[in-house]
Amino acid sequence: MESEKDTIQSAQKIPFLPNILTLGGIMCGMTAIIKVAQVPPNTLKLSGEAINFLTQGCWLIFAAMVFDVMDGKVARALDAVSAFGKELDSLADVISFGVAPAFVANRFLVMLLFASEREGVRNMLLLGGVSVVFVLCAAMRLARYNVETKKHPPQYMVGLPSPAAGGFIVANILFFVKYHETSWFRIVPYVYFFQSIFPFAVLVAALLMVSRIRFVHMGNILTARMKNFTFLVLSVFFILVIIWKPVEVFFAAIWIYLLAGIIPGIREYFRRLRTLQKKRSKTPENTENG
Repeated sequence: MESEKDTIQSAQKIPFLPNILTLGGIMCGMTAIIKVAQVPPNTLKLSGEAINFLTQGCWLIFAAMVFDVMDGKVARALDAVSAFGKELDSLADVISFGVAPAFVANRFLVMLLFASEREGVRNMLLLGGVSVVFVLCAAMRLARYNVETKKHPPQYMVGLPSPAAGGFIVANILFFVKYHETSWFRIVPYVYFFQSIFPFAVLVAALLMVSRIRFVHMGNILTARMKNFTFLVLSVFFILVIIWKPVEVFFAAIWIYLLAGIIPGIREYFRRLRTLQKKRSKTPENTENG
């Protein structure tokens, strides 16, 4: 009886506003999938209609990122953090930053295949495989985060956060869509180049999610500095720049974030490798052989 009462009381204490924001993120992710899926198979090419649906899907995933930031902030501000909210947030992230970006990336790459007349069973299976790996890595990343949340410093996250991985996909697609017809973008055969590089980039983003590389926890750092006046002024300036050039800022910010985690991670790996080699060289067996 006591366990049933506890279950009923915990259900009654489920916070309303933070979970509504989380559901808003799920809605954005699902709507992004629906938007991109509206492109008929016979128009899977770089046409105006296809690009329009693709762009809408990308910005909906970006909107899901905004909801993802807001639900956590509101929950902490209202002291309404709950186990239900954490579980719902993880499920929302799998949909909005796992399934939705993978589907958008797959549809985008299929468009490039048709545009370059390189469609085929082998290429289609390869693209589908990359998308599946991305979703699987996103799910494992979120499951690991739920288990290891208290084991790492609050200013860092182990593995690329799923919103950043999804943001990486849509930022590159938006940048390509905006500039693929400009003269400077045609210096290289852009369709072939992007078609070859982007699947590999999606796969790297997927593997970074399940890696042990530490990335900055932007939410915690921004919260800690919100009382700083200089930071607030810079934030207003940054928002104005986003309004002026949203695609360019989104593209640059996500690449800077990734490189800010990858470069120190590589340095740390080689530092540990050198330390391990020095320890091995000092072992008694090596000393005797010397």
